[in-house]
Amino acid sequence: MKASFAARITTLLLTLSAVTACSMDPEELAKSPGVATLRANIKTGVPLAYAAAVATRAVQGNSITGVSTSTTCSSYPCVALVTITTKAGVFPVTLSKYGDIVVAGLWTSSSSAVLAATFVNMDAGIDTFKISKVGAFPVTITSGGIRLVYANADVNISDDPATFSDSDVQSTMDRLNTTMPSSPDVSVDVSMDAWVVETDNMGTPGDFSDDQYRITGASQYADVDTGSASVLQLVMIASEISNACVANPRSGYAVINQVGASSSDPIILGAATLRFHSSCDGTANVDAAFGDYFKSIGKTVALGLI
Repeated sequence: MKASFAARITTLLLTLSAVTACSMDPEELAKSPGVATLRANIKTGVPLAYAAAVATRAVQGNSITGVSTSTTCSSYPCVALVTITTKAGVFPVTLSKYGDIVVAGLWTSSSSAVLAATFVNMDAGIDTFKISKVGAFPVTITSGGIRLVYANADVNISDDPATFSDSDVQSTMDRLNTTMPSSPDVSVDVSMDAWVVETDNMGTPGDFSDDQYRITGASQYADVDTGSASVLQLVMIASEISNACVANPRSGYAVINQVGASSSDPIILGAATLRFHSSCDGTANVDAAFGDYFKSIGKTVALGLI
């Protein structure tokens, strides 16, 4: 039987930590894991999934305050443009500015769609990784919620699904088959670029304020923190967040690997496993770490989501 994720990642990182601790200056081991990319990912994936869920509900013919659609879908395929006016509290992330999300969509059936989203006069992502649009991404739709897959390669890319050929649509929908770490494992391919965001409408499809969001996936980022030149690999496993607590996900894991340099530190080398907990305190537990993050083991790190 395979060891649990927590056990395997702890064994691996603690072994590396023991080696690292013997060879690095103690001051270099006391840094906290960088979480800017984690914040950026949550503040992109959640608004994107919210927009997909609202747009789908709108084209199904439901009236939603602050939402307009060019058409409703009585048959498929169906092309529509949906404009969604956002405000604080409609989805479980805090943004510095709220505006409109414009969703251009090709609903191929009542249970699937290819969508693209543009954020207008609003700040998705974070200051050092701003998101203005997300190119074509596939969505599956059920009575309980939606599931979408997007990649960092889609970010700030313009697409119009209405112009897609059948082969374009099929290749986009095929991304729903991307293998994701369904159970956390240290062998996850951190070089991949795919994020799955799922929503659970909690049995109230017309009330988006109580929806729960789950994020799983992995990608690589560069130069997310101001003043640094680094590559950071981020993995998130079944990380759940809702309006019941916007300060932090209340379950799931994140794995952060960072290599690079900054204006204040010539070399950054570290990895850490974060465990999200049920307390709504804006932090995550550092269950394991090595390199620059070694001394953060057993501590909490502030996520800065609000």
